[in-house]
Amino acid sequence: MSTFSRQDQLPSLPVPPLVETLEKYIDSASALLTPDEKLRITKEAHDFQHSELGTQLQQALENRAKNQKNWLEDWWYNVYTEIREPLAPYVSFGALNTVYNCVDGGQVSRAADVLHHWLSVWDKIRHGKWPITSSRGVTWDMNQFHHLFSSNRTPQKPRDTMDRFFKTKEEGDTPTHVIICCNGCFWKLNILNEDDDTIKTPDELYNMSVCLSRCLSVCLSRCLSVYLSVCPDVCLSRCLSACLDVCLSRCLSVCLSARMSVQMSVCPDVRFLQMLKFVSDNSPDESSRCVSKLTTTHRDIWTTNRDELQRVCDPNMASLKDVETSILFMSLVPKKGGNDQQKLMANALQDESWYVWQDKSVSITVYQDAQVMVQGDHSNIDAIVLLQVGDYAASRVRKQLWHPAKTGSDAHFEFPERLVFELNEHLKYTISQADVDFYKSKKLYRARPVHFYGYGNDQCRTAKVYTDTVVQIALQLAFLKTHGSFAPIYETASTRKFFHSRTETVRGCTQQFVRFAKALTEEKKTEKEDLKKLFDAALNAHNQLMADCMDGRGFDRHLLGLKTALSIMNKGCGPKRAAPAFLTDDTWKRTGGDGNFLLSTSFIGYMDNEQPGTIGYVAAMRPDGYGCFYRIGKGRISVSVSDWTDSRSNIDAFCGNILWALDALAPFLTPAQKL
Repeated sequence: MSTFSRQDQLPSLPVPPLVETLEKYIDSASALLTPDEKLRITKEAHDFQHSELGTQLQQALENRAKNQKNWLEDWWYNVYTEIREPLAPYVSFGALNTVYNCVDGGQVSRAADVLHHWLSVWDKIRHGKWPITSSRGVTWDMNQFHHLFSSNRTPQKPRDTMDRFFKTKEEGDTPTHVIICCNGCFWKLNILNEDDDTIKTPDELYNMSVCLSRCLSVCLSRCLSVYLSVCPDVCLSRCLSACLDVCLSRCLSVCLSARMSVQMSVCPDVRFLQMLKFVSDNSPDESSRCVSKLTTTHRDIWTTNRDELQRVCDPNMASLKDVETSILFMSLVPKKGGNDQQKLMANALQDESWYVWQDKSVSITVYQDAQVMVQGDHSNIDAIVLLQVGDYAASRVRKQLWHPAKTGSDAHFEFPERLVFELNEHLKYTISQADVDFYKSKKLYRARPVHFYGYGNDQCRTAKVYTDTVVQIALQLAFLKTHGSFAPIYETASTRKFFHSRTETVRGCTQQFVRFAKALTEEKKTEKEDLKKLFDAALNAHNQLMADCMDGRGFDRHLLGLKTALSIMNKGCGPKRAAPAFLTDDTWKRTGGDGNFLLSTSFIGYMDNEQPGTIGYVAAMRPDGYGCFYRIGKGRISVSVSDWTDSRSNIDAFCGNILWALDALAPFLTPAQKL
């Protein structure tokens, strides 16, 4: 059964009844409102339900659903592509993988392994051999795997476009190259063997890198010996750096054909005097003016500069197309990643400004010590898809330093094509300014890992409760203990049982949870048996919300659809209609409306062999909130937590209180709750 063979069998995303959506919204909001506020929004929602506008908007959605198998799909992507802030840290997802170990001198070998196994997934998807995802016997939509590779969020005004170039074997030709960025230089690398259309092995990928390295080393040694004879007191490190820049720029500029093959013993001719002059003039290295820095800026600024980049010369247009259509983007960077998990997590979203082409759905960074990071554009795919492939690749990568099998002396290796961007003075200045803004933005947020070893999925299964629900209750208790108030909370519910669907919002701060939390934390002690009943009620309420959302009967996406339909209606020639009162009431945002959730959370998978594997995060939705993204093991739970600096959030206290909350829930995990 091929990867996409069941797509046409998936049901359409339903439009819930208007009355059901409004009742669910009122019930959810009530947990955070006073009795008077609840009465007010109940009346406002009731008035809208029975109004002509309510009938018209609901009918508009139902008509749209008759003509489109997923009435929400385009509108949901628009929610992302209308965001104008830089993708990192505001939209992108950053991740590390605990399976990767540091290996001295292992950068190239690790990169070859990682690249090969990511590309093996590309190959399986292209040939329809990647397994279809299912959950509890229900087939899930696989469209996001079709979007994973060769996708690019292209900057436009007023809204970006999602450009997708991947095609399966049945659909036709597809891009077959990746982009490798090394020291700020871009290389286009074809990943297929010409004779049999198979992807290159790790050995072949390694040898291509070594071939390049050896050609450069000859040039470097010649250049360095001449230069030192002229300037013996020159700083060696400075000379090496400058020589490397020149070799990358000059030595390989003669090899602009992607199909050129060279023997490992052959080195292109280089004009050494020109290189020495370049060194003597203290020309900056390639990373200082790397074009990928432009992708880190505000989307409107990047739109303008992308247009400018293309106007400079035709080769820029061709190079830009190569980057944007590439399967993925990989950087080999001149620094060590290390083993400090907190530092790795912080750098996963933003390390150095040139490491990632922000528009790509998959960007992989490989460090000198073989540490690996993955970053993706969350607009195009959900994090769980990126994590699934990341775990697949990491589990197959060798953990030790390795060298490729020896080949004959007459072996030829396909030479990568150097992509050179020509920059005018305006673009050079803009790149330098992008650097300044990037490093300012790195100081705006924080990220922490939290590892709990008290229990995990095994104990929860014995107690017949969902571990995910336990974690959700714990996160809310941690916020309550940290800030003394309840928080509107967002949990991701997958709606991939429907055609081309992605997610719905579970608003987990229920009235049942509030009653349990108050009883647990108040000074007046509640009997353990009564607490257990309140805990069970909170669990059941959350589980019901999750089930409804996964069945397409949540209310947040429906309300988004109603608001979007109203916006479209008001663009017509008729009279402009005011938004329903409950959507403009101050309680709307206070209870999470328009993405104002103090806790934005997601369960991102189970662990293998008690190793967290790929763990990552996106930034918190609100400046004073937290992002929490967790994996569940048999006997442990790991949470990635993010927040914004200079706000009332307190990530250290909150992380400590997550551990407290999970411990506090342990006595309630008895075999009394039925799944």
